[in-house]
Amino acid sequence: MEPTTTVPVNEDIPWARYLDSLRREGVPQKLFRWYTGWVEQFRRSQNSLPLTGRGPEDAECFLRSLSERPGIELWQVRQAAHALRIFYRTVLGAEWAGHWEPSGLRRVSDQGATATVSGQHSSHEPPVPENERFVGKAAGLEGWPARFRSLMRTGNYSLSTERAYAVWAQRFLAFCAARSLEADAEGVRAFLEHLALARQVAASTQGQALNALVFFFRHVAGRPLGTIPDFPRSRRPQRLPTVLSREEVQRLFARLVGSHALMAGLLSGAGLRLMECIRLRVKDIDFDRGQLTVRDGKGGKDRVTVLPDRIREPFREHLARIRARHEEDVDPRSGNVRRYHAHESALQKAVKRAARDAGIDKRVSCHTLRHSFATHLLEAGYDIRTVQELLGHSDVSTTMIYTHVLNRPGLAVRSPMDAK
Repeated sequence: MEPTTTVPVNEDIPWARYLDSLRREGVPQKLFRWYTGWVEQFRRSQNSLPLTGRGPEDAECFLRSLSERPGIELWQVRQAAHALRIFYRTVLGAEWAGHWEPSGLRRVSDQGATATVSGQHSSHEPPVPENERFVGKAAGLEGWPARFRSLMRTGNYSLSTERAYAVWAQRFLAFCAARSLEADAEGVRAFLEHLALARQVAASTQGQALNALVFFFRHVAGRPLGTIPDFPRSRRPQRLPTVLSREEVQRLFARLVGSHALMAGLLSGAGLRLMECIRLRVKDIDFDRGQLTVRDGKGGKDRVTVLPDRIREPFREHLARIRARHEEDVDPRSGNVRRYHAHESALQKAVKRAARDAGIDKRVSCHTLRHSFATHLLEAGYDIRTVQELLGHSDVSTTMIYTHVLNRPGLAVRSPMDAK
């Protein structure tokens, strides 16, 4: 089972420096694709947390998850640990990586022997229970992942929320086990303080961790946290959203084709979020009224937004092709069932590539198109309550960030350099 066949392309990781480090460490060149693949998988495992903000508990959590995948051998887990150790020690200069040994992660080999990631074997030592390393002194949490998944799904939480919350629970339990802390309110306080001071995570990341642990203790552990002792809060930076001008939007769309152009048109022309666009169903498109119904959006809410006139006909043609393909798919003779949703990463890559080809110097993502949708509506004179409803914001204060366009110096102030 190979993680990748080529060096991943990601601007946030200095791959050239990492490859040089692998050469200096004596790693054979034929293994470079494996080592870069493990680092890339680790990066993707927690997209909300930058690599520089992760520590040994995050690495151990990843390795544990890796060891539980079907088809993964023990040597691959060891190799992944070695890849992360080199990356953090030589590329990021993390102090913990110099002496880090991922102890406590164990697997039972095919012969019945117990082995650790660091390479120690003992055929006489009994297997370690699945959650011993990550539960620490917290009693009654054995087998919590299954209960956690069941509760998240019966509560209609999104898959992305389920994954994020599970990772935070694992990281918290690993944190407590590594420091011999009780998994209680004081342990939560110490963990949140660690995130703010040692890891310097963003305020939204710390808030997500807190929400995940509140859910975990209330519903999975069956003992609500109550009042958590005071802890340092991550500072929330005041950042304005990146917005494309109308001319930049036109240049961007000139480089998009096919279904990617239609999907991007829904982000820019209807204000849809990425996953709302991916999950849009045919029955929720009303061509006669010129509107779309977004089902089960963020927060489990439905809303109605506009269907852009410019993409109606291309949309009709697209649906006609999809309908014909569907009629072929329902033919039971082949016995094959293999039609999937478009993957969000394909659209993300297409938008980034189109922005680069269009010569747009701004950092453009799919969400940039949603920001542009809101900003252009306010520039056109629509009131903020209308924009709030179209975006699906619960609080108008969230929508207020787009009013920065109304306060631009160029609208009412003339630069002294331009004065006569």
